[in-house]
Amino acid sequence: MTSRPAASPLHYFGIRHHGPGCARSLLRAFESLQPDCILVEGPPEAEGLLSFMAHADLRPPVAMLVHANDDTRLAAFYPFAEFSPEWQALQWGMKHGLPTRFIDLPQAHRMAIDQAARLADEAAAEAATEAPAETPLDDDETDTIPGSETVEEPVAIALPDDPFDWLAHAAGYADGESWWNHMVEERGDGEDLFGAIAEAMTAVRAETPEDRRGQRAMEREQQREAFMRQSIREAVKAGHQRIAVVCGAWHVPALQGTATAKADAALLKG
Repeated sequence: MTSRPAASPLHYFGIRHHGPGCARSLLRAFESLQPDCILVEGPPEAEGLLSFMAHADLRPPVAMLVHANDDTRLAAFYPFAEFSPEWQALQWGMKHGLPTRFIDLPQAHRMAIDQAARLADEAAAEAATEAPAETPLDDDETDTIPGSETVEEPVAIALPDDPFDWLAHAAGYADGESWWNHMVEERGDGEDLFGAIAEAMTAVRAETPEDRRGQRAMEREQQREAFMRQSIREAVKAGHQRIAVVCGAWHVPALQGTATAKADAALLKG
């Protein structure tokens, strides 16, 4: 007689930010699942604000603002509406007294990385303006301008701006927005809907080059997803049995993937 594998405590809910259909389906899924821990894509620095969500006078639309005290150009804005899935998830957690956490890469790290990159770009641009005139290029040399101020690298392969357009065109829709609205936001399913979303996102990410938006953007996405996976592992280690992970649909395949804790620690080192 063979033993059945233990059911995973992890349940992933890929949503579109400010998607009313996602919010409606998420609440139905929560009522069925009855999670004992809720993890939401968001800045860990803001967890101290979650207690305010129980205040009767705090009503959406509201927003969180994270900023660097020494550089006003470094700021992040997190808006919430009544129909935001994240807002509904956080409210559900607060109402039921559950451990509720933000699991995205902290903005402290993201802003420090952004600041270092910007300073490096500014230094390179300044050095380029002070450099002596260059000799004419040979025929076999490229015409790339040294010290270019472009932050993101060119995309290696011409792709649609929205990878969801691939699914939309295959299904006969004009674009990814209309496809998502009809297939997700206009439905009222529960947890089954999120399984279908995960399957679709897995197919899209398998065909999408990671560096489609440049090297820096790729590294940032990898760091964010590594940190989220580490946060999920911590929740599992804490012994929670029904963990709800609420994140942008794009991230679900990466969070469900086979990356090891050692590999993620290497991505986050330093």
